[in-house]
Amino acid sequence: MPPVQRFAIAIALALLIVARVDAQVARKENIKYLRCAVCEQISKQLFEKVSEKKSIKKKLSEFEIIELAENICNVKKRESEWMFFLDIVREGNKLKLVEQPEEGECNTKCRTIERTCQEVIGDHDTDIAEFIHTHLRDLSEEAIFKSLCKEVTKSCSSKLPALPKTLDLGEPFTPKPTKDADMARLMRSMGVSFRPS
Repeated sequence: MPPVQRFAIAIALALLIVARVDAQVARKENIKYLRCAVCEQISKQLFEKVSEKKSIKKKLSEFEIIELAENICNVKKRESEWMFFLDIVREGNKLKLVEQPEEGECNTKCRTIERTCQEVIGDHDTDIAEFIHTHLRDLSEEAIFKSLCKEVTKSCSSKLPALPKTLDLGEPFTPKPTKDADMARLMRSMGVSFRPS
């Protein structure tokens, strides 16, 4: 069988798997406790990805940065791969995001991070993209954080209520098998999600 046909069959099978209903949903009650931590991660990721693009292509258009900001919170896009490496843990009276060495399954915690990210960015993707584009020469992670998390969204400006002791965080972080992680990266590069059978 020619490689093109094998590739087409692999894509068709992957799309069938994608069509299954995703049982993992975000824990909406956890979002308010994660807004600042997720906003901090968004700032870090935007800075790293813009820096990466600048090293390849000296001049970035505002459109390219808007596209990056639009995709940073969508687990079906490669710009959001950072979410698969985070776990949500309770630390004293707050929730914290902890980076993991391996890509994990996108379970309830991953979906909660995605939903929080979407709520933080909301309609502000063009605002933050404009800020980044305007400050490309002297851009820093701290500047993005201050603009996005303190000024535009105020995600890190308000005091949080006490964390309930009974708050359910979701399933434990589960690393993905290597072959599944590789397939998931390929599918995200094509703009679709991958859930192994």
